[in-house]
Amino acid sequence: MENTLKKSYIILLAFSFLVPPLGSADVAITHWLFFTLAAIIGISTTIYFDIFNENLKKINSISLPIYSFLCFFLIAILSSFFAINFTESLITILKISTILIHIYLIYTLRVYDVFPLKVFLGIISLMLFLETTASLYPVFNEILSVREYQFNFTGFLKGFTGNKNITAASICIKIPFILMFINKSKNIYLRLILFLIVTIAVLNLFFLSSRATFLSLIIIFVFYFFQKIFFELRRLGFFNLVKRFIYIPFIFIISFYVFDNNSKENDRSKIQNRVASISMQDESASQRIRYYTQAIVYASQHPLMGTGIGNWKIKSVDVDKDNIYSYIIPYVMHNDFLEILVETNLLGLLSYLLFFLSIYWILYKGYMKTKDVDLRDSLFLTACALTIYFIDANLNFPLYRPIMQINLLLILIISLYLNLNIYKNENQKKL
Repeated sequence: MENTLKKSYIILLAFSFLVPPLGSADVAITHWLFFTLAAIIGISTTIYFDIFNENLKKINSISLPIYSFLCFFLIAILSSFFAINFTESLITILKISTILIHIYLIYTLRVYDVFPLKVFLGIISLMLFLETTASLYPVFNEILSVREYQFNFTGFLKGFTGNKNITAASICIKIPFILMFINKSKNIYLRLILFLIVTIAVLNLFFLSSRATFLSLIIIFVFYFFQKIFFELRRLGFFNLVKRFIYIPFIFIISFYVFDNNSKENDRSKIQNRVASISMQDESASQRIRYYTQAIVYASQHPLMGTGIGNWKIKSVDVDKDNIYSYIIPYVMHNDFLEILVETNLLGLLSYLLFFLSIYWILYKGYMKTKDVDLRDSLFLTACALTIYFIDANLNFPLYRPIMQINLLLILIISLYLNLNIYKNENQKKL
């Protein structure tokens, strides 16, 4: 019964993004509702079975993520006493508290030990398949049957998130885990299915034309490529290494071919045009730089007391009033870290940064401790997924989107699973 409830909690958490808007203006509202419902089920399980993790009584490298996020949560509460609008702070604190509860449940229920790694990867693969299907459906069912694809159509590819950039980031984060699943699978048919899923995912990213996601994907694959050369070239040899990982460039070649042949010539959606458009003169880039500059100036002027958590959306109207046109206001900073800085203070930013650094530290320690090539590969790919989230957090606003928090929690679960597996292997060797 206990194990069944733990599994139910993981499934509900992972697939809470499938809930439709149910009449709400923003689908994130219903996603938060079911994200919270999953937390309630998890807490109910801990209460009913009187579960408590003794390891949480001490702070170490494994438990550091939960304690760093707890510090961020407490600082956010303190900042609300100085808030321009306390109600906005309360709403944001409730969202952050839900994330904190999920992190607590990951440790207390030891959900990273409920399923084998391949089951977790299978769940992520299914999530990715559903996301790409929902996003690409309008392309093949409505757009390409009438005309060639253009950048203006990207707004129809929002999928389950209600925002094309969030959809792109969520898809991109899962790709390293599919590569991990391909590397671990021995079944040729399963490898073929996974190859198709990741190819469709990359194709989806081409159609979404998100520059931040392209940047993330290129960085990750370049690092992964050099990591393979550095650690496996001598062990496998050049030809065996190429034979084992030749599918990766094929994913890009096939995806690009399908996209390029179905998109309008010289359109903004073309990858070469999207890359060329990255400049300081680009409206989106200049807008973000303006927001970031305003944040840094404001934080330097108010080092001890910010606007209050969740209140930058109010203060930014005053700060950016000379640049506002029509009814467009700077609702979000497009940088979670700078937004936390101006809303709380430097301590709030440092505690939130420490949460990410602690997960990187778990992965790094495991990477240096184990000599198992397969485990090292899994740790590196998990770090790649975390890096994609980190890049997105510097360019968008994933903290307030449930689907991105689901991705982040899954990264934490896989990180803890791999760490646990390393220690199990070390103990077996000693015996």
